[in-house]
Amino acid sequence: MEAGNVVEIFISHMSALEYWRMYGHKKISKEAKKRRKRLQDAIPSLPIVCDLIPEGLSQPVNLLVGAPGARRKSKMVRPRVYARPIPEWGFVEIGSGAMVCSPAFLFFQMAADLPLLRLIELGYELCGSYSLPVGESRNLNSGSTVVGRVSEAEQKVADRVSEVEQNAAGRVSEAEQKAAEKRQYGRVPLTTVRELRAFAPRMEGAKGYKNAERALRYIIDGSASPMETILVMMLTLPHKLGGYGLPHPEMNKRIDIGKAAKHRPGRAFYKCDLIWEKAAIAVEYDSDMCHTGADRIADDSRKRFDMTVLGIEPISLTNRQVRNAVEFDAFAKLIAAKLGRQLRFRSRRYSDAQSELRSLLPGNDASI
Repeated sequence: MEAGNVVEIFISHMSALEYWRMYGHKKISKEAKKRRKRLQDAIPSLPIVCDLIPEGLSQPVNLLVGAPGARRKSKMVRPRVYARPIPEWGFVEIGSGAMVCSPAFLFFQMAADLPLLRLIELGYELCGSYSLPVGESRNLNSGSTVVGRVSEAEQKVADRVSEVEQNAAGRVSEAEQKAAEKRQYGRVPLTTVRELRAFAPRMEGAKGYKNAERALRYIIDGSASPMETILVMMLTLPHKLGGYGLPHPEMNKRIDIGKAAKHRPGRAFYKCDLIWEKAAIAVEYDSDMCHTGADRIADDSRKRFDMTVLGIEPISLTNRQVRNAVEFDAFAKLIAAKLGRQLRFRSRRYSDAQSELRSLLPGNDASI
């Protein structure tokens, strides 16, 4: 239906995730957060949908509708029925007539579609300072597109959208592509674990709620990259999920170096990839890409020295160690010993669970 005289669309699920990955954080007023919207009973006509959808979203675009009879078969849109009351802070207005599910609402929607490990991984991304490339978000929908007989009018609209996208793609320079990749990191987090937990009571009883509730036990704020996310998951998830069951560290916490830099110019603080402050140990992940070159090596050496002066033991971890199951096992046991934890693996399925978890490592084509 229409809100007043304005036709609205409500972008959800994978399409909402694509939107947030592309466009990033938006500051939302308290009034906008509290405003509720009433879902349309049907998808608007395709020319209207075409005009309202933000650029760059893959087809079919997931749109929420309020009634099961409101399905429109099309290659352009995939109706997703949501018959429950709309939760407060459920939508963000992104343009005249276009709404997108808030990051918190999105998390609980995806809980009905994703297995637990993927949902935990998504939670880290939403609460972290990075995003995965949009192209990696379509695997989940493969084979699930709503396809039917497409009318001539629908085909013309689809062709028009395709032509626009192709023309835009042709204008993307190599510099623009690199800039887009750079924007995947150092972003403002879309939400926090605290906000997700605060949103949970509004979704109680919804499909996927129990999956989301379970995932929230294992997610923490502050991850800065996909590799950091999987690294922490491997260290901290319980054995039945393939992890080592270690306590959660703090991620990318600011450490003021103070006296360590008293007698020389330099940085006033560092950020530790992972730190267990009470145990005074920190893990620094040395990626192949970011820790090469004389200057970078010198900076890393100074950081390790300064942290040692502060009484924090820095432990380096390389990409090879993460990807080699035997080497990572030795690393995890080292961290466990320094935390005063004894590792016990009682589950007969641990090896299978560990393999499933390790399949999420970046580059294994398992991202959503």
